[in-house]
Formats: sequence, C-alpha cells, structure tokens
Amino acid sequence: MNDQSIKPDTPKAIAQLLFIAAAIGAGIAIAYLLLSSFIVPRIGFPGDLNRILKLDQRIAIAQANASDAKRIAIVSNSVGVEGIEADYIQKQLPPGYATENQSSNGLDLLSGRLYIGRLLQSNPNTLVWILRPEVMGKISPINPELASAMRFGNFQINADWINPNPNPDPNPNPNPNHQPYLDQATRDRFNTTDIKNQASLRTIPLRHLNEQVRTRTRRGILPAKPLELNAPYQIDANLTGPKLQRHLDDMVFILQSRTENDNRDGIAFIEATLLQILQTSTTPILVIAPTHPGNDEIFGPMETLFAQQLQHIAGLHNITLINLTKTLTAQEFADAIHPNRNGAKKLSTLLGQKLKNHLPETNRENN
Repeated sequence: MNDQSIKPDTPKAIAQLLFIAAAIGAGIAIAYLLLSSFIVPRIGFPGDLNRILKLDQRIAIAQANASDAKRIAIVSNSVGVEGIEADYIQKQLPPGYATENQSSNGLDLLSGRLYIGRLLQSNPNTLVWILRPEVMGKISPINPELASAMRFGNFQINADWINPNPNPDPNPNPNPNHQPYLDQATRDRFNTTDIKNQASLRTIPLRHLNEQVRTRTRRGILPAKPLELNAPYQIDANLTGPKLQRHLDDMVFILQSRTENDNRDGIAFIEATLLQILQTSTTPILVIAPTHPGNDEIFGPMETLFAQQLQHIAGLHNITLINLTKTLTAQEFADAIHPNRNGAKKLSTLLGQKLKNHLPETNRENN
C-alpha cells in the first residue's frame, strides 16, 4: 500500500469555492434587483415614506384645487398627519384661501427642512409649521430608510444650509456658535451608491406587512393616504391603561434625552429654516402642538420654555407664533401625542380660528 497521503486537489477546491461565492453574489444581486424594480414598486413604500415620495403629486393636486385661491400649506410630522384635518381649518377661513395638509410621518428637523425646501418651490402663500417641544434639543441624523426614500424621491441636499466642511462628530452642531448644518451621517446616507441605497430597502416588505397587520388588528386605524390633502391618517382607537402609560413614559424619555445638558441645537436649526423660508415669497407661521395632559408635570415646563424661545425668534423676524398647548383633554388624545378623531377636529378648528386672525393679509399682531 502506498503510504503517501492523499492530497486534496487545491485548484479544484478553490474553483468550487469561487463558484459558490459567485452564485451567492449573483443571488443577492438578483434579490436586490427584484426588490427595487419589482417588489417595492408593486407593494409600495410604507405609508410614512409614501407621503414623502408623493409630495410633488400632492403639490400638483393642491395647485389645481386652489386655482386662484391663496394656498395655506400645513407641514408637520405625525402630529399633522394624524391630528390635522384641513377641511376643519378651511371652514374657519374667509373666502379666497385653500388649505392643504402636506404633513408626513417621520419628519424631523433635518428631513423637514429638505421637505420644506421642496414645498417652497411651489410657492404656497403661507406655510404653517407645527412643532412639538422635543425638537428644541439634540438633532438626530435622518434615519436610513427615510434618507433612502428621499434619495429615491430626488430630494437634493446641496443647499446653502449645509456646511461645506462638516465635522465628522455625530453631533450635528459641534461648533460653539451652534450654526446648523447637515450632519455627516445623513450626508453619507444621501451620498451613498445606488447599490447601498437599494440595500436599505431590504426591510420594506416586512414593514409593509407590519403596517397591514397593524391597521387590520387595531380597530379605528385607517392606512395613511399618500395623496390625501385633508386627513391623511385617521385614528379613533384610544390607548388606555398600561399601554397609554408606556407611551406617556416613552415620550418623557425622548424629551429628556434630547434636551439633556440644556441642548438647544434644535432652536438654532428652526431659526435657520425660518430664515430660509423668509427668503422666498412664502410667509411662515409657527404652531406649537398640544401633548397629552398626563405628561404635564414634565412637558409643561418644557412647553413653556419652548414657547418662550420660539416667541423670541418670532419677534426677531416678525413671524406669527400660535401656541395650542393645553387645548385638548385627555379624552381627545389617541395616545401620548396624537389626537384622536374628535381631538383632530377640535385642534383643526382652533387652528383655523387662530389663522383667520394671523394670515399675512390681515396684518394682525402675533399671539
């Protein structure tokens, strides 16, 4: 018997490994191709991303509906999507105005400024920007899926508010003067390759399925409507008991984490966005949204501080500020921050009544 040990065919083994790797790579490439060119276009983005991607179409609809009327565009995050019904605002206004709810879920200050910039290109007469107190603190990068959706929607980040030499520090405003600019993480997400951008869509089918299950199993919730200009997302189901308390506690945690160490970067960014709006023919109006009375002990002082800081900015630039805090009861909230159907109607009616006295043409003084 030959004692020479049997040696593996090394070149053949390497070839087999390369073949397997190539097959896996080809499979991944085909999967992403199917995902980006067939699955996602077919099922669509989740409702929160669809609102952003359909902005141009909604603008075209709003312009056609307005005809010769003066356009009033409402912009906010989920508070405006779930808590504003434009028709109830419209009922309080004199003839000659057309109200459109352009709010979109997930808009933070960074994505909101990009979004507002796109909306300003359509020259609305008035832009009503609804904010909550937690935005006055630390600014977070735009989340990857939202950044990918905005990139697919051809939102541009090459605006003059972006520092040409951003500090790679994750804090968007590390400089002592707190001059706002786009943080490095968000910049990287917008400057990524098409392949990486498509890769960010990998969770879309799961999110789509989750959204369908959520709207079918929780009574009183209707899916977000991408082209809706009145009430994009209607909600009647109120959280109660332990579920409500958990949401109240979550909102307290978010507020405290964003405003720790007296961080006020958001205030500087709000002012910079307002200055951008003032460079156009559109008149900005600021609105502070109400939050659930159950969190008044924590939110109350922060709402007061937020109102004081926004009033200072509003006074400097002759901008109207409408404070709607503490205008809704606990029974008019669906959860810790979102009004239910009754709350949305009441909030929208109150906002319409305030706007009637503060539209640019009325030349009234601020609240």
